[in-house]
Amino acid sequence: MDRKGRVATIPCQNTEMIADLGVRSEECERSVVTIGPNGTRYQEAEAIMVATGVALNLPFLLEIGKVPVLKRVADRAYRWIARNRHRFPG
Repeated sequence: MDRKGRVATIPCQNTEMIADLGVRSEECERSVVTIGPNGTRYQEAEAIMVATGVALNLPFLLEIGKVPVLKRVADRAYRWIARNRHRFPG
């Protein structure tokens, strides 16, 4: 999705790199963590929205995660997908 190289991904297994970013292994195993363009840390669905917004240059996605009702719904969906990810292909 990120054809301009605006987002870098680091797997949780790379403990040295995530530690350099201030992310604990337990935190990384529990949820995706995104460090936004301004250094703010995001987790769960908001992290996905921020990373996607930056990768696709869609700044409105950065704001959607701040709307409390949408954040709650998106986080519930994120947790359901995370619990059931073994059922999805790929």
